[in-house]
Amino acid sequence: MGEGIMSRQQEKIDPNVLLMQIQAIRDQINRLQGFIAELATARESVVRSIDSVKALKRVGEDNIILPLDPQMNSFTMLKPVDADYVIVHLGLNVYARLPVNDAVKILEAKENRLSRSISEASKQLNELVKLHEQYQALLQSIALSAQTQRQQQTR
Repeated sequence: MGEGIMSRQQEKIDPNVLLMQIQAIRDQINRLQGFIAELATARESVVRSIDSVKALKRVGEDNIILPLDPQMNSFTMLKPVDADYVIVHLGLNVYARLPVNDAVKILEAKENRLSRSISEASKQLNELVKLHEQYQALLQSIALSAQTQRQQQTR
């Protein structure tokens, strides 16, 4: 009896609508994957910044080597004017000159927020993937049911 109810429900589902819903879910999955990648890149940048600020504190007044471009094709040597302070981005294009320890705390808080956002987005992504799999299974079931019905009608 359960199979009969299921096949009647499947008959009511328009496969074209189901295909459109599957495509919409795929699009959401792709957007969410891109968003997670952006968050991960931002977090990696903050982690590197934390490491650099901590290293600056260890170096003190000695010369430091600073890359002049992101691909590290060229460098320069600098002597910090004051290794106890750094300028940190607080958000909304606001920067502040802060003691190294305060700067590290702010950067670590930013890293934690980004990690939480990645975790939340990953949970949403997993839910969408499960929903996509369920819709795919339903579509396959509808196709199989339609094929079975056609075979029975030709007999």
